[in-house]
Amino acid sequence: MIEHVIASLKVQTGNLGLDFDTLSELMADVKALEAKLGSPCPKSAILGECLRSLKAVLEKIGERESLPKIRGLLGE
Repeated sequence: MIEHVIASLKVQTGNLGLDFDTLSELMADVKALEAKLGSPCPKSAILGECLRSLKAVLEKIGERESLPKIRGLLGE
């Protein structure tokens, strides 16, 4: 599910109209999630922190497509 959310977010990123700093922060979170998912034994605590960080960025910009999915992954 996390991989699906990341893929969807990557597709829509260009249409979000983000400034450089916000885009950089968003992409850093996405890359961190991808790196952890590529691990043979991803740590759920680290995945959770990456998702919370990504959620904060998406809340800041008012994104509505991926944000509910991330909240669901976090059990919110």
